[in-house]
Amino acid sequence: MFSELECPLPHINHGSVSKNKAVLGDDITVTCESGYEISGATIIECYPNQTFGENIPSCQDVNECAQTTGGCAQTCTNTVGSFLCSCRPGYKVSPIDQTQCVDINECDVLNGGCDQKCDNNDGSYRCSCNEAGYVLFTKDHTSNYRIPAEETGMLPGDRFYINHSCVRAYQIIRQCVCVCVCVCVCVCACACACACACACACACACVRVRVRVCVRVCLCVCIRACVRAYVHLCMLHVFVVSTTYYNVFVHCLD
Repeated sequence: MFSELECPLPHINHGSVSKNKAVLGDDITVTCESGYEISGATIIECYPNQTFGENIPSCQDVNECAQTTGGCAQTCTNTVGSFLCSCRPGYKVSPIDQTQCVDINECDVLNGGCDQKCDNNDGSYRCSCNEAGYVLFTKDHTSNYRIPAEETGMLPGDRFYINHSCVRAYQIIRQCVCVCVCVCVCVCACACACACACACACACACVRVRVRVCVRVCLCVCIRACVRAYVHLCMLHVFVVSTTYYNVFVHCLD
């Protein structure tokens, strides 16, 4: 039991009072633990009714992150009575200063998941292909290679890991060869027809024969010559494309 002049000390969560005992007229000071701040009066008085009044102060959590991000270099997370510093992806908390962030060298671990070359940079890394005949798989259908239905292409271990895997570029070469040979065939055929038409006009003018007969004979000769040239070019086209397909097949077996 308390004497008529003594006030029971209040309990302050996360705080303390300056005295172990208070009597009528005594003042006591309330202080808060680190990470907390006082809400209300810091000094309270013992009243004749043996209380410290109705407005007992409390200790509230301080949001350190609201004040210059708590001193964190990147990310500040407030906790009860304290705070934590963390870093964005590609960085880690410095072992020397817990408020600072240092770059993670992803290339140090399994080559960053890259098939061939891994280049570290600030906060990230980049894969590339340094072997001749290879290109970086940047999206589905790169060089006509497709991501299997059971995979997403976004996970290490996927057959075609986007921005990490290197694939052969022979399928691109094959398409280019086909297009180039087709263009050459068309150009050569057109050149042959133009040359024949000029030859016909010159021949008819020189021999001074009837134009209709002359043109008919010349056209027949030209058509035969152009058809033969076209057939030979088509055979060349088939040969080149077949060889290219064979090379692609052989390389795919490597």
